[in-house]
Amino acid sequence: KAYNVTPDSSIELYQLAQLVLKVAGKNLPIVVVREDMGLEYSGDNSRLRQEIPGLAFTPIEQAVKELYDWYLSNKHMINKEFLTIDK
Repeated sequence: KAYNVTPDSSIELYQLAQLVLKVAGKNLPIVVVREDMGLEYSGDNSRLRQEIPGLAFTPIEQAVKELYDWYLSNKHMINKEFLTIDK
């Protein structure tokens, strides 16, 4: 079976950017190119929850902190050219 795993609650991209800045301790501008909503990405975890009772997701604040810390510790492994491919 395949699962589209999603958080139980949504967060807007702008809010996520604000959270990243908070975790990073940075005061940088967040540039919004288009203010209208793009495609909505959502899902339903009910089938997954039936198969894994007690399933718990990492709170978004903790997940962003852990991911930020990992990237900070592994800067030497990041190829900056790959980050500009979609530009």
